[in-house]
Amino acid sequence: MMDLQALIDSENAPVIEEIVRSLRSSTGLIPFIGAGMSHDYGALMWSDFLERAAVTDDEKAEVKRLIKDGKYEDAAQHLDNADSNRFRALVREKLDVKVAPELLTTGALSLLPLLTTGPVITTNFDRVLEAFYKAAERPFGDSCIAGRGEKEARLILDAIQQNRHALIKLHGDVRDPSTFTFTALEYKEGYEERGVLMQLGNVIYTNRPLLFLGCSLENDRTLTVLQREASKNEFLKHYALLARPNTGPELEKRRDELEQAGIKPLWFMPGQFKQIAVLLDHLVERAATDGVTPDDAGKFNSAKPPNVHYTTIARGFRVPPRSSPELTVPHIREVAKAIKRGELSFFLGAAVHRTRLRGNQFYEELGLRLNVPPADRNRADVAEQLIDRDGRPALSDAIADIISSHFNDPWLTHKMIAGLARRQPPDIGRRLIVFTTNYDDVLERTLAAAGVAHHLVLYQPDGPHAGRFLHRSSTGKLREIVNPEGVYKLDDAAPVILKLNGGLDPLREVRGRFVVAARDFVEFANRIPAALPRVIRHSLRTRSLLFVGHGLFEPDVRAFALYARKQRGDRPSWAVQDSKRDAAYWRDSCGVDIRECDLDTYLMALHRALRDVFDIDT
Repeated sequence: MMDLQALIDSENAPVIEEIVRSLRSSTGLIPFIGAGMSHDYGALMWSDFLERAAVTDDEKAEVKRLIKDGKYEDAAQHLDNADSNRFRALVREKLDVKVAPELLTTGALSLLPLLTTGPVITTNFDRVLEAFYKAAERPFGDSCIAGRGEKEARLILDAIQQNRHALIKLHGDVRDPSTFTFTALEYKEGYEERGVLMQLGNVIYTNRPLLFLGCSLENDRTLTVLQREASKNEFLKHYALLARPNTGPELEKRRDELEQAGIKPLWFMPGQFKQIAVLLDHLVERAATDGVTPDDAGKFNSAKPPNVHYTTIARGFRVPPRSSPELTVPHIREVAKAIKRGELSFFLGAAVHRTRLRGNQFYEELGLRLNVPPADRNRADVAEQLIDRDGRPALSDAIADIISSHFNDPWLTHKMIAGLARRQPPDIGRRLIVFTTNYDDVLERTLAAAGVAHHLVLYQPDGPHAGRFLHRSSTGKLREIVNPEGVYKLDDAAPVILKLNGGLDPLREVRGRFVVAARDFVEFANRIPAALPRVIRHSLRTRSLLFVGHGLFEPDVRAFALYARKQRGDRPSWAVQDSKRDAAYWRDSCGVDIRECDLDTYLMALHRALRDVFDIDT
């Protein structure tokens, strides 16, 4: 016989699929938040608050009787009649709770801002939701609508119909008593036939699917309005996270009530309220990513690249140093210290390779192969002409062939990173992250040769996943990132390689696609930071960048550097170049200190500092 948890999982599976389809649609769904979601943060449940608000013995007895009969509105009316000023002041005193900062990144409510981008509806007075959305960098600001007047009704309708990011507080805000709806008279005024809340219900409950969280949906106004609307339209469909009743009769009764309201339940175990966060986490992940079918191997060169040989720098390299006044011991130790602490990400350019086929030379080679004369303007115009003349596939195949021919051997940077990657960080937040605009897969193959499983995040400028990243996990699972906001974590501390300009897939499961034409660089620059997975964006808050072998030329690199500067604040970053260019711009605007130095000399000095000072062998 199937146990209860297995039964719940089986019943939830088709509902989860429906919710995910709604979340991925252009309008998504609307979260509807009840008091149960604020309870863990100090906000009293309404029944508890009403009982505590009663002062005299007579008040306590009457309020308790009314609550037992399910007449919460009458209980509130009784207390309001007794002393309205005291009662409403008490609402603010007891329900205007503050959420501790350390709680704002955990639990179910921390996941809610990652689930949808449009309006959020609540019947809660408190400001718990506002705190969580602010912590998630999605504050409501002036788009918080509370009250039941005609002005508020118009604002609510606009927010719903325009799918605008707004918090709709149907029953008012704790800091403005004039907006409250909780007494019997206020409910009658708002929910009578021509009441504003009743008329709003015609839109709120019929516009698009709702997802109820923290709502009991038992003998309350919301359920009544939903059942009324569902009786008019059998195709209405909403969802609710609810505890599954234990007994058969209770379950059948509950299902009937919900079905009459057009609600499909997403069950969790009775009393296991922490499962709400587990279910939301699953929904966020499912809606944020989608499986990827490998490309047809017969339509591109899918032959696996050769394996590379890995040795540590100490065993494999002897680079004669070149003098450089900007290669100072304090600077190298500062960089090495940031690496040791997990507070630095590398950003690689073409000069990390020994080949001289970089930048201008690459575009010249591309033009020669496809019979296009060199451009006398922007070098990327060669690629523009090829796309317009022959189409993307021909260009991509030519680039893949050039890269495979010229970029195969790891050099100092690749081996240093592989050596660092072999050290498991003490926590996920300090994992090694490498950004690169290189098309080749030498770094990935070097990590594989060193026995290091890693995540690959590969941008797609064209094709079926255009404008998005693909993600191959450290276990080899390939998926498309549909909603970058929902990719807020990775399941392990394995290193991450993020290929900003696309490139070759080392497993050749997908065709190589490349940011190569002038329009590509501009388009990708305009997608920064929105296209970046949330987990990567957040990593930039606590990390310096070290640009290695990069010309810092294209607009997408500048867009990335500017965004990274905003994230990390005054934390320093550096670039290593043979000769400086635009140093003042990079220092003042991007917070990047360009050090003029031979790259091999710089890397050997960094290797020695890591080995001698911090006992890290690369």
